Amino acid sequence: MIRLFSLEYTPKGRKITFCGFRFSISLRSRMQMFFRPLISVIVPVYNVEKYLPQCLDSLIKQTFLPFEIICVNDGSTDGCNEILSRYAAKDRRIRLICQNNRGLSAARNAGLKKAKGQYVLFVDSDDLLHPETLSSLYRQITRHDADICLFGYSPYTDNGVKTANLPAAHYGKNENDAFTYQQISGKIFSRVAVWCKLYRRGFIRKRKIEFPEGFVFEDVIFHIKTITSAGKICLLNRPLYCYRTDNAASITHVSAATTQLLDIVEAFDMVYDYLKEKKLLPSLSLHFCRFLYDHAGWHLKRAAEKPQKQLAEKTLSWINRHDDIRQTINADPVLQSFYSSLSPENRQTPFR
Repeated sequence: MIRLFSLEYTPKGRKITFCGFRFSISLRSRMQMFFRPLISVIVPVYNVEKYLPQCLDSLIKQTFLPFEIICVNDGSTDGCNEILSRYAAKDRRIRLICQNNRGLSAARNAGLKKAKGQYVLFVDSDDLLHPETLSSLYRQITRHDADICLFGYSPYTDNGVKTANLPAAHYGKNENDAFTYQQISGKIFSRVAVWCKLYRRGFIRKRKIEFPEGFVFEDVIFHIKTITSAGKICLLNRPLYCYRTDNAASITHVSAATTQLLDIVEAFDMVYDYLKEKKLLPSLSLHFCRFLYDHAGWHLKRAAEKPQKQLAEKTLSWINRHDDIRQTINADPVLQSFYSSLSPENRQTPFR
């Protein structure tokens, strides 16, 4: 009787027998030809040649085997394309998409359209994964048959890793729990980054959820739509992702001195319209207003003088157009104080 599949180690490398045919294989990645990827890792790339090799190395060293890496080169003008081509030539799991510069959202959407895995993980191209990230997440999300698996991360710089941010204490849940957004409703407006979550791809496709293109803070509405639509959510309380905080080109640094931070008000508007459409207000109204306070307040504190004034004016104008939001704010002393600080007569050199 012929064995369907066997793997033999020899001094010259590995030999595979498949359906009675025997041939050599020298690279671990070539075994991918027998597997449909279970996870698609989507990596948007734009002018990060300094950090890109380290990111790619952390991906190809994963202990998990059946996965693909979709790198979307969003019109990089540095050496990123050469780096990506070199890595793709050595590892068959890497698929390269090149497009004109259209922004982070467009790059992620392009990756989603090409993804083949049952699950999707978004990785920023200056960040790193723990070697067991994919294997650990796959075990946990399939264990609970969940649409989303939340997990921990560690901020880091070239000087080292900082204290980990773990989800269990934040959400009041543990790794044995499977839950829905209603059970964590007070927390759904925090930890909005998409790179600390593994998603079931079929769930995203069925709900027709995409990243809004043309502005920053794109994670916010994607996160709110997915977490409120998920049939089941689970978590893994381990720091499996290293999030770089010292890349001077990241939005964390750029938005403080430019009018890009005004896009946060567009994010508020998208979230508000979605919650209204799905009839999730007024049950989430207070949580939404606290989210507005936290995010607008944080950006106001760190903004340069001109965009700070513009953001205060735009936030105040947005609040004044929504009577239900005004009512919620008026009922909470902290929110009312924040609202008052936005008006020109109360604004000081402010928010420091």
